[in-house]
Amino acid sequence: MKEYTDTIKQLENVYIIKDTISGNRIQGRSFKAQIQEKIITVTNNIEIKPKAALYLGIRSDLSQDIVKVNHNVALTFKTRKKGLFSVGYGMSGYSIGYSIKL
Repeated sequence: MKEYTDTIKQLENVYIIKDTISGNRIQGRSFKAQIQEKIITVTNNIEIKPKAALYLGIRSDLSQDIVKVNHNVALTFKTRKKGLFSVGYGMSGYSIGYSIKL
């Protein structure tokens, strides 16, 4: 009677098979598994984007006859949705506007 042992290693896991052989026949077989659980770490980095913002700008407009340049100062507010609301004052008077992102 002879005993043979096979060991299979896969990553962190080990499998052991023992066979007992006598007269060219398997008389007994045992199986043992040493299984390690994998540890998975998930990291989520969430960046909070500003939902509203306020901008101050200067704008220059050409008149229809391309002789005169009008300068304006504008205050623009970025809304929580996709819009921009602006209020301005310049040489041609007051201006008001609303823009959306395409």
